[in-house]
Formats: sequence, C-alpha cells, structure tokens
Amino acid sequence: MPPLFQADPLSDPTLGLDPEVNPFVTRVREAARIKSPVVSYGPELADLRGRWREDMQHRMGCLPQQLVLEIGCHKGGVIVPMAKDYPERAFVACDITFKRVMTTAERSQTAACTNIHTIYANAHGIDRVFAPGELDGVITFFPDPWSKKSRQVGRRLISSAFVDRLLTLLKPGAFFWLKTDNPSYYEEVTGFIAGRLQALSAPSELGLKDYLSAYEKKFADARLPTFSQVWVKTTINH
Repeated sequence: MPPLFQADPLSDPTLGLDPEVNPFVTRVREAARIKSPVVSYGPELADLRGRWREDMQHRMGCLPQQLVLEIGCHKGGVIVPMAKDYPERAFVACDITFKRVMTTAERSQTAACTNIHTIYANAHGIDRVFAPGELDGVITFFPDPWSKKSRQVGRRLISSAFVDRLLTLLKPGAFFWLKTDNPSYYEEVTGFIAGRLQALSAPSELGLKDYLSAYEKKFADARLPTFSQVWVKTTINH
C-alpha cells in the first residue's frame, strides 16, 4: 500500500521506497536521524505519545503552555507564522507527503522556530500519536474533500469516528479549527460536531489571529467562497 494511504502512523512509510524516484525520502530519513531539521515518523512517534510537551521543552528551553497540532501542514505557510506569533506554545506539523513534511521542517528551521516538530503521519490514526487530553488545539485547513468521484468520499479525514477520537485527545478548553472550500464537507463536519463542541464566532475569542493558507489565498483571488469554524471543548463535552 502506498504510504499516502497507510492508516497506521506508527508504520515506517519509507520502507521499500526508492529514493531515486522521490529524493525527499532520503532527506526525511536523514532529518529524522539527526533531528536537523526536526522530523519524526513511524515507530518513533509511539515514544512521543504522552510526552510531547517534555520533548518540546528541550528545544524551547521551557515547558510549552499549549500543544497545538496542525493536520495537513502543506508547506508550513500557516504553522510557521503561528509558531512565531506564539513562541510560548508548542506546535506539531503533520502531513502525508515527504515533500510537504520536509519543506515545512526546513521552513521552520530557517525561521528559527524551535517550537515546531514536524511529523509524517496519517491523521486517521492520530490517537496512536497523542494521548488522551494531550492537545490544546487542532487545526485542519482545507483537508482533501475527495469530491471528484462519489466513491472517494469515504477517504475524507473527518468522520464521526474521527470526531470521537478528537474529543478524546482534546483537553477541556481546547479548540478545533476547520477551513474548507467544500460546502458539503463543511455541512457534514458541522453535523458530526453539533452538540459535542461549542461553536465560536471567531478565532479571536480564543486570542488567536486568523491565518490564510496558500489554498485560501488562491480561492480568495478567484473570488470563491470558503468556510471557517472554530469549536471549543467545554467541560461538559463528552
């Protein structure tokens, strides 16, 4: 199975791959070995589960106040500016292509963001990477809607089962922030979350700035609508 569709984030996505075909495989392997830039994948992620804050403390010089995960970091266009704006918080950048993972890690290093750890992982199994109540926030900007063919819809990341896992991983007061250009996907996700997380009017309610991804800029230039919502887990959420 191609690593793109491996649901188990603890399996090694580089096994059996020819670096001659994809040079980013070698670059990710080497970065993970020497931790420069900071990249992790496969079995190593199991060792980080439940101790992400302690791991980040070594590089940040202090225990991070919050731990925020971005699913689908693309090329770091959102998470790097966010990490610079909130240096007291730790960020985990997650994606499922070697090029995006490496580009984000290198961009983080160039920006001297010691509060970013980039990982290669399929977010369908994100509960194997983070422990219950470990996350203070999850950002998912423009996840693939898999809308070109009807049979592909089942590949969408956010499902009722995913929301179940998300609720377990988010601590009370933590947030989930979604952006998408697909109205049916937005309505579907809103339905999964209804009554389980509290919708906010804007990210500023949590003291967060808004950030435009490359996708959102492209849609804005084309005058196409996009949809954004921030939810928060209250103490009564289950």
